Amino acid sequence: MENKLAKIISDIEKNNKVNYNSIFIRKDISDLDVLGTIIYCLKNNVDDVNESYDLNYADIENTYFNDGEIEDYLKNYNETEEDYLDDVLNEFVKIAIHESIKNTKINFSFNDVKQEALFSIIKFKNEYYDKLSKNYDKEFLKNVLRLFVRRALISYQYNELSIYSEQEYLSLLYIKIVSEVNEGENLDDILNRVGINKEYYEKLARVYENKDFSLSYDDIKEETERVKRKYEIALNTNRLTFLEETVLSMYLGLDGEKLSISDIAKKNDTNKENIQELINLSIMKLSLIFNMDILDYLERIQTDLEGINDKLI
Repeated sequence: MENKLAKIISDIEKNNKVNYNSIFIRKDISDLDVLGTIIYCLKNNVDDVNESYDLNYADIENTYFNDGEIEDYLKNYNETEEDYLDDVLNEFVKIAIHESIKNTKINFSFNDVKQEALFSIIKFKNEYYDKLSKNYDKEFLKNVLRLFVRRALISYQYNELSIYSEQEYLSLLYIKIVSEVNEGENLDDILNRVGINKEYYEKLARVYENKDFSLSYDDIKEETERVKRKYEIALNTNRLTFLEETVLSMYLGLDGEKLSISDIAKKNDTNKENIQELINLSIMKLSLIFNMDILDYLERIQTDLEGINDKLI
């Protein structure tokens, strides 16, 4: 039987591209499978093709509040940067912060995501770094680590979102069962078909029996697809634009030497005021905490945009 790593690499070779996030959310592969995939892709310069969405903050007022602790942390990062008394770990921490900035999804706290990133670099340092450093140089391993951290962050947020999506799926499952019973189908036959036992169904009934549902079978199918899509969009919605995350990482010194606002302005052929405004905006965006309603909004917006695009094609 073909092992999982061999199958993943075989698929990548066929397509000559990789969607890391689709691999990173899998629960059936080990850290070693993930590291093997990352190393293969980096050595062979395989392109990462990850779908992502940017967010128009002007349209989402009143869906969030500001977390001052996150704002203070980012504004004062260079003054309060911790020394882990280990040069390698100090470099790895910068990678963890950088990946947290890039991969904090819309309804997660930057602080929570950063904590997961720090856990992942410690794990990498303790369990894999010494072994891998016998075969690969430090710069290559830093690129491996970036993707290892990204995997930890994507996996963490996917698992958290799965809890919410499962709750929505269960309500739809209950509606589906009740609708089919009302149409005259035998309850036991339905339960066998959907793969749950009577005891579990009775638990669902206790949760949902007093709720008023008015969805047809077609509505249920459509709503199930919408829920699935909603959480996919959530996992692929960026807090910052590419320019914002690049400028902020330069300012914080997360990807090489820390640059002054003047130096960043020269690099980007603009003035200092624009760069300062961009940095302030980026920090503000990362400090926001959204409520869950934002996910329904994102799904509606993306569906509307795709509807417009379909008409233009």
